[in-house]
This record gives sequence, structure tokens and C-alpha cells, in this order.
Amino acid sequence: MAALPEQVQGGLPKPGVWIWEDTMPKVFLSYARYIESVNNWLGRTVRWAILVILGVALIEIVSRYVFNSPTAWSLELQAFVWGFYFIIGSAWVLLRDEHVRMDALYHRWSPRRRAIFDVATFPLVAVYVIIYIRGGIDTALFSLRWGEISYSRWAPPLAPIKIIMVVGAVLLLLQAIAILIRDLNVLVGGKERGPRTQHEHTTS
Repeated sequence: MAALPEQVQGGLPKPGVWIWEDTMPKVFLSYARYIESVNNWLGRTVRWAILVILGVALIEIVSRYVFNSPTAWSLELQAFVWGFYFIIGSAWVLLRDEHVRMDALYHRWSPRRRAIFDVATFPLVAVYVIIYIRGGIDTALFSLRWGEISYSRWAPPLAPIKIIMVVGAVLLLLQAIAILIRDLNVLVGGKERGPRTQHEHTTS
């Protein structure tokens, strides 16, 4: 039995942690464990960016209402940090199976039926994200080449946030592939334990 990461409490994995029986080739499971460990670390790290957003907002409030001197950069910086928080954290949310989903049936299905559905819909996810990555690379290269800046009084360069968008999309695609491996593992006879089954255990 393999676990990622290795901390398991009370016989159940922590949120965002999946455990498999090794029915898939080790190279695939090693890839999935590595990608999920990276995204798990990134997600737990970038969540602190919310404090940066709050700090910048506090600076703007004090500058505007105490010193009557609003900043030219605070609102745009908050938007950039929020974008970083959202984009880099998206793969972590996918790992934890917490993206918004309107499902009347999905969580009631067996792990095998869920795996079949996930495998069948993976191409749609992959095509969308690959198109996003390709477009993101083009716009990031454009910004780098021409020194594109924001049309604001602060006028920051736009290349950094566009590069972050591409990195976040790549992480999302790699995580989707890791989930595909996990689902295929279920279909060939492996067992699934993780955020979904933990939720079922605690609510049943």
C-alpha cells in the first residue's frame, strides 16, 4: 500500500491525500505521487498569499482615509496577488477534489463508476487546458518581447502574471494526469481512499 504524503491519522488520510494499492506500473504511480506532493506543498504554501492581500488592503485603507493619500498601486497589486493565489492553487483544489461541481449523482456513485466517468471526461479537460497553456505562452512571450505594461497610473509589467498563469495551467494539467492514473488504477483493480471516501466515511 502506498501513501502520499505519508502522514495518515486515525486510519484515514489527511485531506488531499490519496492511497492506492499498487496495481499500476510503479513509474506511473511514482509520477502521480510526485506531482501530488508538489501540488500539495504549493497549495499549502500559496494559501498564505491571502495575508498579503489583506496587508495591501490595510495599507490602502490607512493611506486613503487616515492620510488622505491613496496609493496608485494597491488595488492592482491585490488583483495580481489574488490571481497568483487562484491560479497556482487551482491544482491543489483539484487534488483535494474541491472544485465547484453541480452533481446530483457523482458522489453517490461507487469509486469504479466515478473512475469511468473521470476517464471518459479527461480528454475534455486536457484539450481545454492545453489550449489555455498554448494561448498563455503566446501572450507571455508577447509581453516579454514588447515589455507590455498595464494601462494604469502604476503601470506594472504584465509578463510576470502571464507567466504565472502558464505555470498554474501546467500544474493543473499535470494534476489532471495524476488523477487519470489514479482512476485507471481503480479500473484495473486498485482501491481508492482519499478526500471523497473520507467524506463518505464521516457523513455515513
